[in-house]
Amino acid sequence: PVAHALVVAGPCMVAAWALGGFYFSLGPSLARLVAGSHWIVLGGLALLCLAATASLTIIAVRAAAPRSVMFLGTVGLLVGVGVTLLAVATHSTAAFFVGTTTAGIGLGAGFQGGLRTLLPLAEAHERAGVLSTVYVLCYLALGVPAVIAGAGDRRRPGHHRRSGAHVGGVRRGHHGPGRLRPRRPAHPHPPPHPRP
Repeated sequence: PVAHALVVAGPCMVAAWALGGFYFSLGPSLARLVAGSHWIVLGGLALLCLAATASLTIIAVRAAAPRSVMFLGTVGLLVGVGVTLLAVATHSTAAFFVGTTTAGIGLGAGFQGGLRTLLPLAEAHERAGVLSTVYVLCYLALGVPAVIAGAGDRRRPGHHRRSGAHVGGVRRGHHGPGRLRPRRPAHPHPPPHPRP
């Protein structure tokens, strides 16, 4: 029964952690891209919105049935991702944060519902192995998609031009102040005239 439940609940938990990894790695850049602003606080607000909503959802659904919680998580993940993609396509900041909030509901409810579905079915001597399996899957889901997305972004043609421009700007910034400084004369004080 545990293996069957893992097949049912595993995809929901994997999707929740994969979405979390995506947001925590690329969410700040995505938020600034959608808003058309370089204000760094936007990235922090996106992460805060996702994490806070997930935490509050876990507290709110702690007394609900596990399968209902997992269903809520699945719907939240699907709707949240859909609204976020729509926000990226339309460059709507409000829609982006609505999608992030909905995805946070899916993240909290999906993982909570999956765990509460699995653990009651495991015997006392099986719980350590079940939890180990769950966290191995979840941490792989957390890291692998973010690495793939970052590698895909690095292969874009504009990435190297942006990196080169950045390095060039740093070099100019490094050498620029030296160029703007006035040169000191070789002899700051004129030599004294010889006495007759």
